[in-house]
Amino acid sequence: FEEGDIVEKDTTLYQVDNSTVSHSVEQGELSLQQSQRSYEQALQQKEDLNIKATRGGTVVSLDVKQGDTVAAGQQVATIRNSAVMNLTVPFHAADAAGFYVGQPATVTMDGSFETLSGTISTVGAEEVLDGGRPVRQITIQVQNPGAIAPEQTATAMVGSVACSSSGTFAYSDEVTVMATIGGDVAQINVQEGDTVAQDQVLVVLTSEELDNQIANS
Repeated sequence: FEEGDIVEKDTTLYQVDNSTVSHSVEQGELSLQQSQRSYEQALQQKEDLNIKATRGGTVVSLDVKQGDTVAAGQQVATIRNSAVMNLTVPFHAADAAGFYVGQPATVTMDGSFETLSGTISTVGAEEVLDGGRPVRQITIQVQNPGAIAPEQTATAMVGSVACSSSGTFAYSDEVTVMATIGGDVAQINVQEGDTVAQDQVLVVLTSEELDNQIANS
């Protein structure tokens, strides 16, 4: 319209181009969403500064001390379940063809001839040992009365079937606990030899960089 024109009520006199404003609003919303995601990720990383036991058992090695700087992926501790031991022994393949996981077995310690009850945890595939003997490696789990250590040997029977030779014990479960994020060791809650539960906090790290990231999010 021009000066002098007659207009009616509610007639649009002019219209502002809001494309720039809309673009700015969209950019602001995207920036806010990105900041929110960064903040949530930083909070999750802060939780990861609490290094927890991934299994229950005994702490057999603690590989950091207070004040150490720890990198992501660095070994922090080793946890072992020594209450249960695995004995792996060979059985003639034909004899072991009908074995199954969970089947009862009897283990006899070499030397002392002490007997222990166990159950089959693994039935291996058929293989041929030196001398052309077809065998299956059978792993039997037994409760450790306290005296069994790795490298000790024993024989086993499943029903009336005896293994073809002795086998060696190994711990059933041993895990390495790793740091998932870097930081400085602020607190150590356990010592070597302590018994821990799964998800128990072993070591607490601090990270000034992460604290700053959260504060600025």
